[in-house]
Amino acid sequence: MPIHAAITRKVKAGNERAFEDSLREFFQSSLDHLGVLGVHLISPPPGANSREYGILRTFTSEHERDAFYRSDLFGRWQKHVAELTEGERTYRELHGLEAWFRTVDPPARWKMALLTWLGVWPTSLLVGTLIGPRVSNFPIRLFVGFAFIQHGTGKLMHPSEFAAEFGIPVWLALATMSTQLIGGILLILGALTPLAALGIAGTMFTATVFLIDRGEPFINPAGHSWENSAFYLVAGICLALSGAGPWSLDAWLFGRRSNNPAVDINRIARNVTGRLARV
Repeated sequence: MPIHAAITRKVKAGNERAFEDSLREFFQSSLDHLGVLGVHLISPPPGANSREYGILRTFTSEHERDAFYRSDLFGRWQKHVAELTEGERTYRELHGLEAWFRTVDPPARWKMALLTWLGVWPTSLLVGTLIGPRVSNFPIRLFVGFAFIQHGTGKLMHPSEFAAEFGIPVWLALATMSTQLIGGILLILGALTPLAALGIAGTMFTATVFLIDRGEPFINPAGHSWENSAFYLVAGICLALSGAGPWSLDAWLFGRRSNNPAVDINRIARNVTGRLARV
């Protein structure tokens, strides 16, 4: 389990710049040490009178942490930094919200858990109640739309290679690429969202079946897998069923959806008929 530590040092007046430059150089050297996962400098805010600097370090384990602080590299740094700082450093391990408290002894775990719950639950409730209905599917629409514009455009550059990989005719490969490219554009605009989403879901269904039949695993960090195509398949189905949401051309042209499909179809038909009658 990673170990997170916070170290505080007070720098002598007039030595701030020298301390920062020396510390950054030490940071680079310390990252080469086995077991050091990361390090971050917290400088005093501009204009503040404080000369206290914070250092956040992360180690792979307690053993690697102890080995680092016993190393010659840290010993040489200690001797060098003694000329630039006042007093001894303060060291604290961080396990939760105690990182927010400037006390030697961290607060009790139950207090941190209670504070976390009091902060997270009202925030999630407000976001879900006030922002959720207004934003609706907008983020996932943008994400999937931009992704398939990239997928479609990339494949259109080399249609023959794509067709050969999947063993399909070139015309079918071009149809698949066009479906992905046009579907991505329509999703971003929120226009004809159910049709665009179903078109993308159809191409992803074919890709998922192909990859499974080829023996690819669900997740494979080193190569092909059918995880991504299955994700986009599910995303396409969800967007087709839920619609584009209020921030879309569909909502502007046809009105917002209700929870009753028959009412939605009726309203869309009336809106389209009315618009055609005015043309």
